[in-house]
Amino acid sequence: MQIFLVEDGAPYHHSKIVTEFKNLHADRLTITPLPAYSPDYNPIEKLWKNTKRDATHLKERKRPALPILPN
Repeated sequence: MQIFLVEDGAPYHHSKIVTEFKNLHADRLTITPLPAYSPDYNPIEKLWKNTKRDATHLKERKRPALPILPN
């Protein structure tokens, strides 16, 4: 069975255990690297972007409504 592995350059793709896996299965492994920054090819990047935005940006504060003053 052929294994297709798509790597995005993350440091864990070069870890000892992953390197050992690649060497062990080299005969049936096809590795496709993604460009350094490729959110269009890696949909999880959109989730990370939204998560980071939601976690770090200040939320709009609820303010009490101002009373309407008579003329």
